[in-house]
Amino acid sequence: MPGNQKLAELHALVSVMKPTITWAAFNGTSECRRSCGGLGYSYYSKFAELMTYSDVNQTWEGDNNVLMQQAGKYVLDQYKKKMKGNSK
Repeated sequence: MPGNQKLAELHALVSVMKPTITWAAFNGTSECRRSCGGLGYSYYSKFAELMTYSDVNQTWEGDNNVLMQQAGKYVLDQYKKKMKGNSK
């Protein structure tokens, strides 16, 4: 059973890390493009290509919203166990 708990904890951590990182990458790239003004829309700036890659990363290997829901479920399950007095 301890292995299952560790696996559930790892899944919850990854379910938070992937959305956080991919949202930050997309928003950061978008902010950089906007900061460059009109040149940010130029083909030569490569921001369009970067945004394409960072946008798709938010969906494949698990949609970010679904992953955050899974992490939230883990946190709520842990809270429920703690309230019942079962810390394991």
